[in-house]
Amino acid sequence: MKKFILIFFICFTLQSQLLPPIQSYSPEDYKGANQNWDITQSLDNDIFFANSDGLLKYNGSQWTVFPSPGGVIVRSIKSVKNRVYAGLYENFGYWEKNNQGVYEFYSLSDDNKIVVENDEEFWNILHYDNWLIFQSLSRLIMYNESSKIFKVLNPNQDIFNSFIVDKQVYLTLSSGLYTLDEGKEVLLSNDSRLRNRSQSPHIVNIFKDNRNLLIITDKMEFFKLLPTGKLEAWDLKYNDDFDYTSVNVYDAKRLKDGGFALATVGKGLILLNSNGEVINIINKSKGIGNNTVLSLFEDFDNNLWLGLDNGISLINSKSAFKIFNDNDGRLGTVYASKLHNKYLYVGTNQGLFFKRYQSKNDFKLIPNTIGQVWNLTEINGDLFCGHNEGSFLINEGKAVKIPETAGTWSFKKPFRIIRINFRRNLFGI
Repeated sequence: MKKFILIFFICFTLQSQLLPPIQSYSPEDYKGANQNWDITQSLDNDIFFANSDGLLKYNGSQWTVFPSPGGVIVRSIKSVKNRVYAGLYENFGYWEKNNQGVYEFYSLSDDNKIVVENDEEFWNILHYDNWLIFQSLSRLIMYNESSKIFKVLNPNQDIFNSFIVDKQVYLTLSSGLYTLDEGKEVLLSNDSRLRNRSQSPHIVNIFKDNRNLLIITDKMEFFKLLPTGKLEAWDLKYNDDFDYTSVNVYDAKRLKDGGFALATVGKGLILLNSNGEVINIINKSKGIGNNTVLSLFEDFDNNLWLGLDNGISLINSKSAFKIFNDNDGRLGTVYASKLHNKYLYVGTNQGLFFKRYQSKNDFKLIPNTIGQVWNLTEINGDLFCGHNEGSFLINEGKAVKIPETAGTWSFKKPFRIIRINFRRNLFGI
């Protein structure tokens, strides 16, 4: 039998569920209102938020709030060149730096005497070429930043959302999905699965998928709209332990890697890969500040920003590092972890847990290991567990106690054996 020296080992604490690094900011951190309705990024890398108190800016180290005129809610923002265009309550315009580097608001609606309806809010801003399109629930106001020309579209139906795909404008109206052709609405589909009526899905975003349009609804349904006008459902690959029937998607973005991020009401953030497979569900228990996500934005460095109903969260989804979270305390305090033969082992004050590496399965307790785990060490391809009850040999989720061993802190090869092998290598003895 191999001999080992047991020595004291200083342990470190980790948390217990693999996630990308997450940083959350409270309203007290950024000195603004709770809700953040939209997000954009300037060319000099500042991140802006449409906050209920005004325009919120973060430069990587400092937060600044630029109050809105009259203190009204900012619903939408879009960074274009040196301006941050904004849609507000009963107003729209842009913020621009003055000579002191401070952002000042200029109202396009006031300066151009555009009548804004009572309680009208501009929930979305589209941009292509020189056109900015401000969308309320009743109309589109189009502004050409070069010619200063305004155009207005009143479709005489409620506008639920608007999108730009390949410089083409799309609208979701009460009667279906439309596009614009020379300033007029052209019906693309009035399929009952797309109409924004009571108990019907609401389209939250549209993307290009080869020659087709890929449509996402607030019921977490994916549809392909073919050039023929036919609508095909795109089957998603769900996790068995999550109830998707109760999901209400508020916003959706396609990420640079081809995957999707879905902002939900009350369920946190759902991440899917390009094949429609759910790869992660990140909620408050896993590190974000709030379970209702109002806005999403992927920045130039592939960080994912979440504008929340109460605060802001930042997910570094492309980080080479992963963090363990165990906010519900199911695993306990982690003292050791080890990747061995495609299994990830986590030793805690409650026992030794394991799962297949990169699988979606939960950690499971290895039988006979209840109690304090102090150490996990691999020696000559074998994995040893230092436990309060003794020493264990671990293999593929099974633990076998080494006879006549008591509480164990750590494992090391005897230094004498290492020196003998070294001398034999040098002198042949």
